[in-house]
Amino acid sequence: DLLYAGGADVSDATLKAHAAKVGLDAASFTACLAAGTHKAGIEQDLAEPFEGFNVVIHEIAHKIDMADGYSDGVPPLPAAQRGEWLRVMQGAFDALAAAVEAGRETVLDPYAAEAADEFHAVVSEYYFTAPDVLAEHHPEVHAAFARYYGAVPPPAA
Repeated sequence: DLLYAGGADVSDATLKAHAAKVGLDAASFTACLAAGTHKAGIEQDLAEPFEGFNVVIHEIAHKIDMADGYSDGVPPLPAAQRGEWLRVMQGAFDALAAAVEAGRETVLDPYAAEAADEFHAVVSEYYFTAPDVLAEHHPEVHAAFARYYGAVPPPAA
């Protein structure tokens, strides 16, 4: 929400302020930002957006996932929501992994079948860049992400 509310301001100072507001480790975030590790991917995403792919969303999803101390594909959730999240995500992950293993085409990027944390990051990309595709092909997953992230903002005019 902070990124969408800030308009087009993605300066280092603004990104650092947002990172601090959501509780990310300031030193790690600053080091990652300074290293420019994902700069080429970010620039490509901005120049040529592609449905289901966005390196910024992917990496932020990993940070959100790790906010509870674990990189396990389960973001910080209230205890009452955790069981449902695990049931929905494990079922979708297992089905995707089986399809990839069998060599079948998948709607989601096959990279999501690598591990639970990658599934969470890839599905986050789809949730924000292709929510209609995610809702059509994985309605339970879409619904769980909608409960967690909230409504997807409409595209900028």
